[in-house]
Amino acid sequence: MESLEKILFDANDQASAQNWLPLQIDQTSPGVYSGQYREINLPGIKVVTEAQSCLVHKRGFMEENYCTLSFGRKMRPATDPAGPGQSRLSEHLIHTDTLFLISAGTEFDVHVGGNTETTYFRLEQTDFLERIRLLDPQRWEGGTDGLLRFNTPDLQALADLPELLLRRISQEAPGNAQCTAAELSRRIGDQLALALDTALPGDLNGSPTLAARRRAVGQIRAIAESLEDVLDSQSCPTVVDLCRLTGVSQRTLQYSFKHLLGLSPNAYLRIYRLNRARSELLEPASSRVNVTQVATRWHFTHLGKFAGDYTALFSEAPSVTLRRSICQRFGHPVQ
Repeated sequence: MESLEKILFDANDQASAQNWLPLQIDQTSPGVYSGQYREINLPGIKVVTEAQSCLVHKRGFMEENYCTLSFGRKMRPATDPAGPGQSRLSEHLIHTDTLFLISAGTEFDVHVGGNTETTYFRLEQTDFLERIRLLDPQRWEGGTDGLLRFNTPDLQALADLPELLLRRISQEAPGNAQCTAAELSRRIGDQLALALDTALPGDLNGSPTLAARRRAVGQIRAIAESLEDVLDSQSCPTVVDLCRLTGVSQRTLQYSFKHLLGLSPNAYLRIYRLNRARSELLEPASSRVNVTQVATRWHFTHLGKFAGDYTALFSEAPSVTLRRSICQRFGHPVQ
């Protein structure tokens, strides 16, 4: 049994810490980013806890042969579902009594509020499916697919697991480590299966609100998937291009972005490009890279405005990011 803890300084750090997933994380609210990441590895189970100070937009795919059970804590009050502080997993809102099962191969789109702690258990899907079928053969006869939401009155037992495991690691006898890890893995797998068995199904597929959020998620997903190619083609898309891509009106598009991300489509395009520029400034290909090159590549033609927008979002100037990165990677300051 092994554990890993990291202090996060950027959304890119948060994504790279989870390098087994095809994952992109963008910071979408202004401020100094800070976060924590903790990972505990057991045979067949990985336990991850992560938190960050800023709103982030996460997109990715669940690995083949693996599924996750996840939940969020310390949520902001969900008094305004359209507000930027509301967290969601794809079309489902996240509340303090919500448990999610994400099956292998499922695409996910997550909006996570600042000061929110997320915990997930990465499990071998075949093994976990066998456990839950033993508990309720009829319910899980057809297996599991996609993203499922459940409501459970008390997640405290699951929320306490990472701390209990860390305590167990610190007390573990070296000669008995493998046996201890295998036994803990078995017990945790059973506990997770029992937690899912007692949980109640969440949003109904027939809910008009859920259906509207699902359509909105699809629109944003289509745009996000196409942006990289569009931006690489030496053009910066407009709202007209986004309407053409999604086949919906500007009003519908505005509603979708505001409802799910708390942003207008134009603001999303700007923040997306700012995050891509920051990724390049954090990992410059050579010591000769300069801010103008990076800004121009991401279609920021007014360099003063780029610097102002970048500083407003990330709380540091792009030149500061680049200078620090070049010093760290190449051992000398930017030329």
